Amino acid sequence: MFVPIKIRKSTGKVVKSFMLSGAHNLESVILWIWRDLFMAVLATGTKRQRSTIPDMIDDIRVLLGWRALEHLLRGGSKSYMDVGSDDDDEPCTADKQPPKLLNIVEDDDDENYTSDDNSTVCDEELYPRNFYASHWSWRITDHQFHLRDLVHHALFDIFKVAPSPPLYSSMAAIADDEDELEEELSPFLMSVAGHSSDNLSAALRIMSLNNRSESVNKLLVSHKHLLRPQDASSLQFSVLILSSNSSYRARAISIIEEELFDVTKAFRAAIRFGFCNIDSEINKAELRQILTLRRDTLSRRNRVERWVKGVLTPQADSAHPMALAALMMGLPLPPGADDTDGDMLGYFEVDGDEPEVEDLREEFRPNIKARLQGWVDTAVAVKGGQGLLMKVHAKLIIDMPFLHASDIVEEMSQRLADRPSKHHLFDALEAFREFCEKQNLKIAAAKASRKKAGNTASRPSASS
Repeated sequence: MFVPIKIRKSTGKVVKSFMLSGAHNLESVILWIWRDLFMAVLATGTKRQRSTIPDMIDDIRVLLGWRALEHLLRGGSKSYMDVGSDDDDEPCTADKQPPKLLNIVEDDDDENYTSDDNSTVCDEELYPRNFYASHWSWRITDHQFHLRDLVHHALFDIFKVAPSPPLYSSMAAIADDEDELEEELSPFLMSVAGHSSDNLSAALRIMSLNNRSESVNKLLVSHKHLLRPQDASSLQFSVLILSSNSSYRARAISIIEEELFDVTKAFRAAIRFGFCNIDSEINKAELRQILTLRRDTLSRRNRVERWVKGVLTPQADSAHPMALAALMMGLPLPPGADDTDGDMLGYFEVDGDEPEVEDLREEFRPNIKARLQGWVDTAVAVKGGQGLLMKVHAKLIIDMPFLHASDIVEEMSQRLADRPSKHHLFDALEAFREFCEKQNLKIAAAKASRKKAGNTASRPSASS
C-alpha cells in the first residue's frame, strides 16, 4: 500500500513529497519534520528555545531508539547499514542492496521555501547531501553543524553507558573526521573494556575494525578471561587482525589453538550428557572391536546399533516433579515440564534471538557447531593454521574414536534427531563429523602426494 504525503508551504507551494510503501514508514516523514523544526529553532530561535533541543533529541531516542538520531540528520532516510536488517552484528555486504522503501520527490523550482530569500544549492564537500535539504537557505544550512554536534553528544552519552560496534558505526557515519572520532573514543574504550564482557567484546570489534592490532593485543592480554562463548565472533575477528601483524602472529596461533581445544572440550562434555555410558570401560572396549570390523557388513551394523543404544542416556519414564505439582494444583503444564529429557531451558518461554537470555541459552544449549566452524575458518585464514587443525584432529580421534567411523556417528545422530532438546548436540555432532572427514581427506591426499613424489624420485636411481 502506497501512502502519498506532501508537505506544503502556507501559500500551498509543495516543499517535499513522499511516496511511502506502507504506513509503517511514516517515521521517515516525522523525522524529516523534526529536522526542519530543529534547524529553524537553531537559526531563528531564542537561547531558551535552543536549550530545549537536547531534551527533545533524547525524547526521540527514547521513543524510536538511538538509530533514529542518525536518521534524523538524514531527514528520515535510513543509512545503508540499517536498511533491510535489524541485527546489530550482521555485516553489510555488496550483494545486500538496500530496498527502495522511500521515494522522495524534490521540488525543482529555485524558489526559497524558508523565511530567507537566499536559498541555494550547497557544496556537497562542505555540506554532505544526506544532511541538508535543498529548500534551506544559507542561514538555515549554516546551523546544520550545530544539530550534528547535538546528535553526536547524544550518541556519545549512550556509547559511554553501553558501547557497541553498530553505535560506533553510526557515530562514524555522521562524523566530520573519522580519525578524530577514533582518537576521541579509543582511550575511553581501552579504559572501560575490562568493566564487563559486553564492553570487552565491543572494544575488540571496534579496535579490529580500525586495524589497531597493538590495542587488540593489550585488551586480550589484560581481559581475555572476560570473554564468553557467545563472544567468539569478536574474538575471531580480533585474531585475524593480530595475525596480519607479524609481531603478533604467534599470539594469534596460540589463541586459535586454545579456543579449538576449548570447543572440543565443550563438545565432549555435551556428548557425555547425551550418551552417559560412552566412557565406561566395557563400551570403550566394544567400540575398539567395532572399529576393527569391516564396514558395510551386517555384523558391524548390528553391533553399532547395540553399542549406541547402550551408551545413550535413557529418557525418564516418570513425569517431571513440576508437571506433577501442576496437575495436583489443577494448573496446565508449565513450559518444558513434559520434556522427558529434563531440558531446563524449556521452562522459560523466551525468544530464540533475545540477547538477554544468551548466557542461559549458552549454558543449556551451547552453539558448539557455530563455534567450531568459526574457529576452523579462522585457522584456515591464518598462516600455519592448517597444521593446527591436523593437531586438533589427531587429539579428537584419540579422545573420541567414534568420530573416525561415519556409520557410528550417523547412528548417534539418528538417536538424537527425535529429541528436540538435543538438536544443538545433533548439530555439533554433524559439524565434528564433517570436520573429521575433511581432515581425513587432506591426510589421504598428502600421503598420496608423498607416495607419488617417492616413486618419481626412485625411477632415476633404478634406471642408473
